[in-house]
Amino acid sequence: MFPPLYLDTARLGRMTLSACCASNDFTKFALDHGCSAHLSTIIFDGYSAWPESLQEQYQGLRYWEGIGDLKRELVVLADADPECELIMAARSAELMKFSAKLFASRCNNVLITDLTWPAYQQILERERKDATLRTTALPLRHAILRDRIAVPDVIDRIANEYVQCRCDGLFLPLVDNLGVHLPIQEIIQRIRSLAPIEFVVVDGAQSFGHVPLSLRDGYCDLFLAGCHKWLRAFYPLGLAFFGREESRGFISDSYRTWLENGELSDPLLGFCEELQSRHARAYGETVLLAPLLTASAAAADVSWRKFPKVDAKARAGVTEAAIKNGWKPVAPVPEMESQILLFESRLNRFREYRPTSADKIKERFLEHRIALSAYDSGLVRIAFEDSSFSSDYFDWLAEAFADCLQMELEATEVSPKS
Repeated sequence: MFPPLYLDTARLGRMTLSACCASNDFTKFALDHGCSAHLSTIIFDGYSAWPESLQEQYQGLRYWEGIGDLKRELVVLADADPECELIMAARSAELMKFSAKLFASRCNNVLITDLTWPAYQQILERERKDATLRTTALPLRHAILRDRIAVPDVIDRIANEYVQCRCDGLFLPLVDNLGVHLPIQEIIQRIRSLAPIEFVVVDGAQSFGHVPLSLRDGYCDLFLAGCHKWLRAFYPLGLAFFGREESRGFISDSYRTWLENGELSDPLLGFCEELQSRHARAYGETVLLAPLLTASAAAADVSWRKFPKVDAKARAGVTEAAIKNGWKPVAPVPEMESQILLFESRLNRFREYRPTSADKIKERFLEHRIALSAYDSGLVRIAFEDSSFSSDYFDWLAEAFADCLQMELEATEVSPKS
C-alpha cells in the first residue's frame, strides 16, 4: 500500500525529515535538561558550541548555528544580495501590519488585486482607516483563471490601472493561494517606466521554496514569506526581506522605532534582536524556539537552485485522472502556472448544481488517504511539494475523483449521462 498522498502544501507543508529530527531532539532535550545553561549555549552560540556528549545525543539539532547563520541561509534561499536584511516573526500577520504601516508612511494610494490574501487585505484596510492611505482594488482572478488572458494583457491591466488611478504603492502576491504565478518583475518594470512607485511589497507566502525569487534584482522594497508552507519547516515563522538601496534605511529605522515603542508586539521580533546583539533582556517574554530550529533544518534540506517542479508527464497524468472522472482543470496560461493545480466538477454547468461543502469534499478524498484543499465554490486544489510524484498514484487519484463526483451527483440529482 502506498503511504498517504499529501497534496496540501499550499496550506501547510509536510515537515522535512531534518526538520522533524530537529523538533524531536529539541523535545527530548527539553525533557532531559529543561531550561539549563546548555539551552542558552546552543541558542546563542549554536550546536558546535556544545560539548561532544550533547552533540552526540541530540544530532537532530546540528543545523542550528545561531540566528545569524539561519538568516544567511534564508537569504541564500531567497536568492537575495548577501547584504539583504531579514526580520523574523512568530506571526506573519505582524509583518503584514508592519508592511501596512510602511505603506501609510510612504504612500497615498496602494494598488491591490483580488489575488490578495483576504486576511492581509483586512490588515491593510485597518491600517488605512487610521491614516490618509487609500487602496485601489483591481479584479483579475476571473480574467486569469477563466478567460485565460495572456501575460502581456495581465501586465497591461495592472500598469494601466496603476497609472489611471494615480497610485503610488503596489502590493501583489508572487504566487496567490490558487496558484497564479504573476510575472512580478515585468509588472513592476512596466509601471516604473510609466510612473513613480513609492513603495512595493510582494507577498511571497506561496512562493518561498516554491518558485525562484531572484530578490537580488531589487524589484521590491519588502518581500514577505514564511517557513511553514513550501520550505516545509511546519512551524510558522514569518519572514520579511529588504535590501533595496532606495528604501533600506527607511524600513530599518521604522522597524526599530516601532519595535521599541510597542507598535510591533510579536515576541519573536524582540527575541531575534536579542540573539543578534547577544544581549538578553531581563524579564523578557517567553518565546517558542522550535520554529527557529526547524527552519534551520528545513533550509538545510533545500538547495536554492532546485525548486519543486512537477514534470509535464506528472501534470498530464493528474489532469487526465481528473478529466476522465468528471473534473476539469481551472488554470491560467502556462506562463503563469505553478505547482498548484485546480479542478472543478463538470456538474457546475447545470443549473441544478449545488457544490458539496469543502469539508465533505476533503473528507471524501481523505477516505482515499489523499490530503488536499477544497473550497465551497466546488474547487479542489492540489499542491505538489516536490518532483517525486509517481505515476503509480494516477489510478489512486482517479478513484478518488470518481468517488467524489458520485457524491456530487447524488447531492445534485443530475443524470450521470447528462
